[in-house]
Amino acid sequence: MSKSLSVTFRLPAELVETFSSAVSDSGSDKTTWLIDAVRQKIGQPESNPDHRLLALVERMETAAAALIGGKQGIPL
Repeated sequence: MSKSLSVTFRLPAELVETFSSAVSDSGSDKTTWLIDAVRQKIGQPESNPDHRLLALVERMETAAAALIGGKQGIPL
């Protein structure tokens, strides 16, 4: 595992409750949630295999629905 560093940051007051709810809903801790959010924002894969699998299933469902409906624009 790579070395990690402690980072301190501030959130606007109006985002704190939303952030806390999102972390709670994810079932992970704040650090894991933030790492996954940063990775997603910069285009790196998530570290949590369950999240990656869920994202893949969602893409496959979208593609299947597009095929069934005869629509173009199937996600890659």
